Amino acid sequence: MKAPKMSAAVTGEGEMPQSGAERTRRYRERLAANGGPQLKPCLACGRMIQTLQQGERGGSDAGLLCNPCWRKSPAGKAFKAEQKRQLRARAKAEQQSPQP
Repeated sequence: MKAPKMSAAVTGEGEMPQSGAERTRRYRERLAANGGPQLKPCLACGRMIQTLQQGERGGSDAGLLCNPCWRKSPAGKAFKAEQKRQLRARAKAEQQSPQP
């Protein structure tokens, strides 16, 4: 099997592309060179999702869930609640700090 020809930017030669179409074309070239996106089905609803997007969600014990299913899961709800607590604490600290 012959490897696809990659542009200069993909191989590290040249400068950054300026247009969105050029960036998209180069992104698709990189995907093709790496065998395409790594897709697996969501465990809850079956939607195909990219496995690279699962890195921030607590490792392998979180399983493969799409974003809507993850937000509805206990881990997603706990994450959102913690975000809200931090935001409220930050806002309260800003209100209580002396203004110069």
